[in-house]
Amino acid sequence: MKKFLSLVLALVMTMSLVTVSAGAKDFTDSEDLSGEAYAEAVNVMSEMGIIDGYAGGAFQPQGTLTRGAAAKIIACMMLGKTTAEALGTQAAPFKDVPVGSTFAGYIAYCVESGLIDGYADGTFRPSAQLTGFAFLKMLLTALGYDSAIEGYTGPNWTVNVMGRATQIGLTDGNDEFVGNRAATREEACLYAVNALQATLVEYADKGQEITVNGTVISTRPSVPTYITSSIAGAATSIDDTKDNTQNDYTVEFAERYQPDLELDRTIDVFGRPAHTWTWKGDEVGTYVDYDKLVVEYTTEVSGKDLYDELGKSTVEDYDFTITIDGETESKVLGDAYFTVKDLNKNNKDGVGATGDGVLTQVFEDTASKDVYIAIINTYLAKATDDYDEKKDEATFDVYGLDKVSNTYVKTLTKNEDKESFDVSAEDIALAADVVEDEVYLVTVADGEVQTLAKAEVVSDSEITAFKLGSSVTIDGTKYNYADTAEYDVEVLDQYTDNKVNLKDLTYNVYLDEYGYLIGVDLVETPNNYVFITGIDTAYSNLSNKTLDASAIFIDGSMDVIEVKADKGDVPEAKNNALVNSWCTYTVDKNGVYTLTEVAGKISDDDDVAQYANAVYTKTIDKKNISLPGGGTGDYNKVYGNDATVYLTASIKEIMTDSNQSDIIIDGVDSVTTGIKNANITPWDAEDARKDAEDDIKDREASGVASGVYTLYKENGYIIAAVVVGEDAAASKNLVYAHTDDVEMESYDKTADEWTWTRKVISDGQEVEIKEVGDALTYLDTMDQYNWYQVKYNADNEVMNVEPASKALILNEDYVTDIDNLEAAINGKEDTVLYMESFSKDQPEMKGSTLFVTTKSTQGFFVAEDVNITLIQIVKNKQETTFETGVDELENIIDDLNEKNGTFNYQISAILEDGAATSVVIYDKTNTYEKPNRPVDSDITVVLNKDGSVDVLYIGEEPDIDDILVAIEDAIEKDGYTVIEKEMESGKYQFIAENDKTGFKSTFTYDSSDKTGVILQPTTREEARKIYSRWEGTAWENFGDLPSLGLDQFIDNNGVVHIEGDVDVVSGSSFGDYQAGIKSWGGAGYDESFDALMAGLAKEGWDVEGVTEVAFVALDENAITMVVNDNGEVRCLKTKDATLTYNDITYDFSGLEF
Repeated sequence: MKKFLSLVLALVMTMSLVTVSAGAKDFTDSEDLSGEAYAEAVNVMSEMGIIDGYAGGAFQPQGTLTRGAAAKIIACMMLGKTTAEALGTQAAPFKDVPVGSTFAGYIAYCVESGLIDGYADGTFRPSAQLTGFAFLKMLLTALGYDSAIEGYTGPNWTVNVMGRATQIGLTDGNDEFVGNRAATREEACLYAVNALQATLVEYADKGQEITVNGTVISTRPSVPTYITSSIAGAATSIDDTKDNTQNDYTVEFAERYQPDLELDRTIDVFGRPAHTWTWKGDEVGTYVDYDKLVVEYTTEVSGKDLYDELGKSTVEDYDFTITIDGETESKVLGDAYFTVKDLNKNNKDGVGATGDGVLTQVFEDTASKDVYIAIINTYLAKATDDYDEKKDEATFDVYGLDKVSNTYVKTLTKNEDKESFDVSAEDIALAADVVEDEVYLVTVADGEVQTLAKAEVVSDSEITAFKLGSSVTIDGTKYNYADTAEYDVEVLDQYTDNKVNLKDLTYNVYLDEYGYLIGVDLVETPNNYVFITGIDTAYSNLSNKTLDASAIFIDGSMDVIEVKADKGDVPEAKNNALVNSWCTYTVDKNGVYTLTEVAGKISDDDDVAQYANAVYTKTIDKKNISLPGGGTGDYNKVYGNDATVYLTASIKEIMTDSNQSDIIIDGVDSVTTGIKNANITPWDAEDARKDAEDDIKDREASGVASGVYTLYKENGYIIAAVVVGEDAAASKNLVYAHTDDVEMESYDKTADEWTWTRKVISDGQEVEIKEVGDALTYLDTMDQYNWYQVKYNADNEVMNVEPASKALILNEDYVTDIDNLEAAINGKEDTVLYMESFSKDQPEMKGSTLFVTTKSTQGFFVAEDVNITLIQIVKNKQETTFETGVDELENIIDDLNEKNGTFNYQISAILEDGAATSVVIYDKTNTYEKPNRPVDSDITVVLNKDGSVDVLYIGEEPDIDDILVAIEDAIEKDGYTVIEKEMESGKYQFIAENDKTGFKSTFTYDSSDKTGVILQPTTREEARKIYSRWEGTAWENFGDLPSLGLDQFIDNNGVVHIEGDVDVVSGSSFGDYQAGIKSWGGAGYDESFDALMAGLAKEGWDVEGVTEVAFVALDENAITMVVNDNGEVRCLKTKDATLTYNDITYDFSGLEF
C-alpha cells in the first residue's frame, strides 16, 4: 500500500485537483511554481494587481525579489493598487532613486511609514535583492508590530522576526524557509497572502521616559494586542474569529486595507474542506485545506486501514462526510457506497471502489470534529476533435464512466464504457490547446470535467510481458493497471490471442499521475492480415514443406511469399487459380510465413471474419458505408470507418492450362484509408471480363475475380476490403512535377529504411509525397513540368510512378491536342488529362471557357471553384502561386497577355465530368536582366557556415544600404540567388536558393555587429591621433614610427592583410632593440614597455635572430610590433606572421623590412 503522510508530497500529487476560476491569470511558466500554496498565492496577488507578470506572459516565480519591488508590494497592500500607483515625490527620497523613477513613490511611502530604511551612504539600492527575513520584517511592521519594541533591529533581529512570523503563520506553506537567502517572487506572494489573513495588532502603551525629581524613569511597553471590531461587516470578510476578551471580531489585514478581498470556507466539488477567494465579487479560485489532510492513498483502501489511521475515538465521536467523485448517495454509487460503519478493525475489504490509481484523501477538522473522506478517480479522455474556437469547447470521450441519475460514476465492470464531455477553455485554459486524438487525464464531479492534464505516454513501446487485466512490462519496467483503465478494451484484454507475433507490435502506454497504466493502444492497428490471391501448387507433393503464394498486404504492397505447407491453415483455391481469401500470418526468422485462414463468420472462438461477394456493385463512399457481412443479425451488414483500408485491385486474364483461362487479381491500383475518402465502384463478373479483355480464348474465362472481399471485426467494423472495380476518388492519382528534384532525404536507423520527399501539384494544391525504402526508385524519375500517375500504399507512401502519357494513353484519357479534347470528354465518363504547349499567340478566357489560343475555336469549360497553379520564371527564379475560382483564372490570363506579344507557355487541365477542376499554367517567358548595382570595394563580407554574416570595412563606416548591397553581391558570388529579404529589429535576413541544388539557405546580418579597420596612417598627424587614443603612455616624440602609408585589404575570409615597406628600429640582437625604442619614444618612454615586449616572444622561439623591429597601427586604440627574424616577418605575439586581435586576423607576411 502506498501511504503518503508528507504534506509536501500530497501537494505535488494533487495540484491538478484544484478549481481555479477562468478569471485567474494563466502564466506561461505556471509549471515552475513550487506547489499548491504558491500557486494559490500567485493567483490571489496577481488578481489583485499587486504583483504582475511579465510582457511575454511569464511570471518568473523563481526570480528574486528586489528592495524596490518589495516596497511596491507593501504600498499596494496598504493603500490599494490605484492609490499606490498615484504616489508621487517632489524630491528624490534617496540619491539613487530619482523623482519619477519606477519605485520612487512606493519607496518614499514605505520609508515615511517606518516600514523600510535606506543605507548610511544615502542610497536605497532599489535593484538590490531583499532577503526573506527583511521582507517578513516589512510585513510584520505593516501588521502593526513595532520594530524597536519587538527587537527587529540590532544583532539578533532575524531571530525575533522569525519567531513572530512563524507564530502568526507568515511562512505557512514553505517548509524549507531560508531567511538569509534572497526571497523569490513566489515566496513574496506566499508571505504577502499569509499577511493578508493575519490579524492586525496595536499597543496600549509603547513605553516612555519620564523625569521625576531629576531622575529619568523608563516605562516598559505593553504587549501587542489584536485590533477588534464589533461590526461584523468590517471584520469578517477574511475570518470571523472573535477575541476572547472583548468578544468582538478580530480585524485581519485585508479586512482593513483590502475590503474587496474575501475568503470563504467551503467544501469543494470533490467533498474536501476548502476555501474560496473572491476579488471584487469575482471568484479567484477554490483551494483545498491541505493543513487538515491526515493521510492519502493511491491504492486500494480497506475499512481497517481507515480505522487504524483515524483511531477509535475519532471514528466514534466525529461526523463523517464520505464522497466518491463528489457523490454521496447510495442509489448513485451502488456497490461503491460505504459509511462510517464500514470503518472497523475487522473489515479488511476495500471500500469505495478504491484501487490502484484511485486517490483517497482523509481530512480531519479537530475544531468542528468533522472527518472528510474524498475518493477521486482519474479517467482517461481522448479528444474527438480539435478545440473549436467558435464554440469555445473541446470534446472528449472519457473512458470508465457510466451515467446514473443525471450524474457520472465510475463503472465497476470492464466494458468499453465511455461518455462524451465538452470542456470550455473559459473554464480550463488547457482546453484551447487540445488536438484531435490526443490523450488526457481528467477528473469528473458535479456532472462536469473538473481538471484536465496531458497523460504521460510511454511511446512506441514493445511489451515484453503481460498479465491479462493486471500489468504489462516494458523494457524491464512493470506497470500495473489503474483501476479505471478501460482504453482500449480490445487492446487491454487481448494482446495477441496467439494470432500476432508480440514482438511485431508496438504500443502507446498511457500513465496516470501516480504511474499506473490507465490506457494502452496500438501504435498501428495489427496489419498481420494478408489477402492471398493464388497459391502455386503445380510442383508440390507431400514432401514439399513450403509453397509460393501471391499476397496483398494491407499497406497495398503485393509480393510472392514463401508459405509453410505443413503448418497453419493454408487456404485452398475456390475456382481453379483463384484463392482470394484473407489470412492472418506470422513470419519466422527465415522470412517463411505461416498462414491461418480467417473464419467465415464471427463466433465465440473467432472475433474476425471474412465474406466474399462476387456480384456486389454498389458504390462504396461516405453515403454508402456498409458492405455485406454474410451473416445474420448484427453481421448482415458491416461498416467502414476512418481506419478501414480499401484496396482497389487490378485484374488480368491468364492461362491456367491448355484449355482454360482465369481472370485473376494481379496488383493494387489504389489504397484508400477511411470511408469518407472512398469512392469505389465494384465490378461484377461481366464488368470484370470487359476490363480484363477476355480474349485469350474463344470462350469466356472460367474463374473471374470480381466484387468485394471484406475482412471485419466482431464489433461490426471493416478492417479492410479488396475491391475489384474502379476508384473514382483517386482522380487517377495524377500529379504535376513542378519541382526539379527530390527535396529531402532522411534515414531511420531503427527501421533501417530511407525516406525521400518531393513536392508536386495534386488537385491544384502543392503537396509533399514520400517514398520509403532502401533505394530511391520512383521520385527521381519524374521529369519537371510533366504529369505522372502515382500509386500509394495504405501509409500514403509512393509505391509506383508512371508517366501519365503512358498510363492514360491507351484509354484515351490523355490528350495533347486541344482539337481532340472534346471527343475524349464525350467518349469517357471519368477523368481526362489535357496538356499542350504553345509558342505563338495567347490564351483567352471567355466567360467560363478557356481558349488555349485566341485563334483556336476549341476550348474547355472551367468549374466555378477551379484550382489554379501558375508557374512563372521571375528574375531567373521559378515562382509558383496558387489561386481558386474562375475570376482568378481570368485575371491570370489577362496578366499573361500584357507581355507584349512574347508567348511561351504550357497549359494543363484535369477535367472531370467535362469541367476543368484543376488548371496548371507554366509560363516559360523570362526577359529579366539583373540590374547593375555598384558594390563598395572597401566593404568585405564573410559568409559563415552557420548562416551568420560578418561585415568588415576599411576607413569610414559605410551606409547600411551599401552594406546590404555588398552582402547580396557576396551571396550571389557564392552560388546563390536571393529570393526573399526580411528585416526585424536591425537584423536582416537574406533567403537564397542554391543555383546548383535548388536548396534554400538563410543568411542573417545583425546591423549592430560590424567591424571597422582603420586605414594605416599616412602622416605624422594621423599617427599622433592613433597614439593619443591608445590606452598606454602617449609619447611626445614619435620619431619614424609607426610605419606610414602601408597598404591593406580584407580578403573574403575576413583576414586583414597589411603590406608595404616598414620603418624599423635596429639592433645587433633582440636584446639591443631597446636602444631603438628609446630613440623612438624619446626621453619619456616607459621603461616597462620594452620589458613587456620582450616577454611577448613565444616560448621556444630563438629571438637572437631578431635585428629589426617595426610598429604597425591595427585599429583606433592599439598598435602591434612585428619583427624581422632572419629575413622572415614574424609577429612578436606569435611565431607566425599573423595575429588575432579583437576577433580579427591580421596577416603581416607582405611587409618588407
